[in-house]
Amino acid sequence: MDKRIYDVIKHYLEGRCIDFGCGNMKFTKILKDMDINISGIDKRDQKSPYNDIEYHFDDLTSLEFDDSTFDNGIAVNVLHHLSIKNRNKFLEQVYKVLSANGTLILMEHVKTEWTQKQKNFIDYHTLVIEKDQFLKNEHFPVLSETSIMNLISKSNFEIIETALISKPDLVDQNQLKDVIFKRLKNDFKEYDKFSQRALNISEKIEAEGLEEVPMAVYVLKSKKIGVIDSYKIIEIETKYHPREQLLNGDIDNLKNSDLLAVIIGMGNKNEDIKTLSQRLLREYGSIAIAEEKSPKKLMDVLGIGEANACKIVATFELGRRFYQTDYGNKTIIRGPEDVYNYLADMKSLLKEHFRGLYLNSKNVIIHDEVISIGHLTASLVHPREVFKPAMLHSAAAIIVAHNHPSGFCEPSPQDNEITETLKKAGKTLGIPVLDHIIVGKENFYSYNLKSLI
Repeated sequence: MDKRIYDVIKHYLEGRCIDFGCGNMKFTKILKDMDINISGIDKRDQKSPYNDIEYHFDDLTSLEFDDSTFDNGIAVNVLHHLSIKNRNKFLEQVYKVLSANGTLILMEHVKTEWTQKQKNFIDYHTLVIEKDQFLKNEHFPVLSETSIMNLISKSNFEIIETALISKPDLVDQNQLKDVIFKRLKNDFKEYDKFSQRALNISEKIEAEGLEEVPMAVYVLKSKKIGVIDSYKIIEIETKYHPREQLLNGDIDNLKNSDLLAVIIGMGNKNEDIKTLSQRLLREYGSIAIAEEKSPKKLMDVLGIGEANACKIVATFELGRRFYQTDYGNKTIIRGPEDVYNYLADMKSLLKEHFRGLYLNSKNVIIHDEVISIGHLTASLVHPREVFKPAMLHSAAAIIVAHNHPSGFCEPSPQDNEITETLKKAGKTLGIPVLDHIIVGKENFYSYNLKSLI
């Protein structure tokens, strides 16, 4: 599979997904190997209400979906199997079964400039489709990008990402050849109208080979943010964008429910994301939900899905571990030895890391930041980069440190120059640099101990 297709699928198909039909087993296996939770992926699975969905869209309104909605969906080469009127019905039906912020990945082989091998691929499909139309089934070998774009423009979806893949590699070419040869040999011999063409195409493929034609990939999102109730869209507050606030650096103004909304990502059939996140904290309690370690309990008590329950538990567990490890006991710096012990993780680093420790008036570390990675130069360790976090966190003093991957901690002329520059900048800004520690494998060098700072 082309890496761009793989990346799009891996990026967008999260949570519970529905597959609206894919005809080749190679692609089916790829999706399963990605560990994507997909319903209806195997058309032969009689337990799924979506089996054979690709070929039974003559009356889409008769399809029966269960009461739940899906986070995302994927449709591969579905449109060209549908009559023109049923293409619109298809997107309408997809819109109904996807959650309010659901994503649809739509993939179709499209008309373009084809190589001879690709023309053989199309000739075969054209023959099959002409036979189907002869038997009163309306199909098309491929669609144009213009046709697909026009269809999307009239739907409830909008395009957020698109790509044209010249060699999608969704089909196992050798397996496809075997299938084609068998069909050309067996399925057309009863029809005089097609039998000679089938033989000619078979000979061309044998002599020249065949290759899958280019594929257009569209990532579609709902035009409206809403929830679905009896197939009617209920408008909700469209200006609720906590993720955008986070990206804009406005984290301090985000409520706990807003942060939870960022973690969950999207609402469900019955609740938009804002209502859902507020309800979770209200019904379970902020402290209780932060302490809960059982996703199943959250699922049972709050009525949320497996993916959201796992995200919530994992997020709070991660925060708890970081807090207990790094922040539960504030580190007080009394001398260079405390700094060296605190920076023990730098001993084994393979690259030079320049790090700033920012202290309050009681010499407690209130912030720890990696300033640069790589061989130290004056351009990499500019006073601006060192003192910016100090002002941001209202630090009273700074200790800087870096490691020597060689294991030896004697300072270089470059180290001395950087130390002198930072010392002068600290005096000017009124934020003193208390020490510069060089971390070696077995010991350390302190400019403070040497009375050089």
